[in-house]
Amino acid sequence: MHPSFTSFCLIAFLSASLGALHGAAAQDPNRDIPALLSADSVTYDENLEIVTASGNVEIAQGERVLLADSISYNLKTDVVTASGNITLLEPTGEVLFAE
Repeated sequence: MHPSFTSFCLIAFLSASLGALHGAAAQDPNRDIPALLSADSVTYDENLEIVTASGNVEIAQGERVLLADSISYNLKTDVVTASGNITLLEPTGEVLFAE
């Protein structure tokens, strides 16, 4: 896989992930704030067009942080899925948990 393609996928993954964090991205004034993705590994399945970040995944944008065991982004369907021990830390101090 070419490094530039990997970078493109990672950027697309972040954009989609953060849109999911914020709900309707078109209505969110913070959607252009840079984000940081941290994970034990990031892979791309070229056949299925799915980017997967796994192991201690953390996506931070501004004061909002999403933690999960894994997050996948399907480029074909533009759907982001977080799984396993999901925690969303809101700027208001709220903490939301899911599995």
